[in-house]
Amino acid sequence: MIELSIIKSAIKQDRIAYKTIYETCSPFAFSIIKRYITDPIDHKDVLQETFARVFLSLNTFDDAKGDFKYWFRKIVVNQCMQHLRKYKKLSLVIPISEVHEQHENLDDIITGITKADIENLLT
Repeated sequence: MIELSIIKSAIKQDRIAYKTIYETCSPFAFSIIKRYITDPIDHKDVLQETFARVFLSLNTFDDAKGDFKYWFRKIVVNQCMQHLRKYKKLSLVIPISEVHEQHENLDDIITGITKADIENLLT
């Protein structure tokens, strides 16, 4: 993905190295961000936050521990998760006040489904 010499140049604050890293890695980052962040308005914000974190953390990258791509990917995913937590868009729990009581028997619902109902749902 990125050569070690470019990373070392970026650590020394070489603007051309920063540009190379951004141009090479931004499509990869954007594809990850789109999978985690559903709101397109937030995509560019998370991308910007990601590269700020990457450039501030470049000196922590150790090529002996693994490839740059995996280190970079971890930062992208962490930024996505941080964004979701920050804006409370990550919630796997439905508040009890939003749960509606169901009075129907599940067995009655399942036995009442016809073949046509299933076909309609699949198309």
